[in-house]
Amino acid sequence: MADADSRAGERYATPQILEFAARTHHPRDPRLDRAFEAPSRHGMPEIQVGPAEGRLLEMLLRFVGARRVVEIGTLAGYSALW
Repeated sequence: MADADSRAGERYATPQILEFAARTHHPRDPRLDRAFEAPSRHGMPEIQVGPAEGRLLEMLLRFVGARRVVEIGTLAGYSALW
């Protein structure tokens, strides 16, 4: 199960690398920010995918030409919004 450090990428990259990836790979979107923060605001477990993973899921689905996708366990819907 993911923990706060692995979700934040702190085990795999420096803060500078994470900042660069955030700026270039997944720019901030207020709607996605609200969905990402929803679990902590509503007492849900904070186990959602992170911004980089959400962007990767979106890209993979586009690459395979997916028209319909079923997501099991959407939690607050963050990855579904991607």
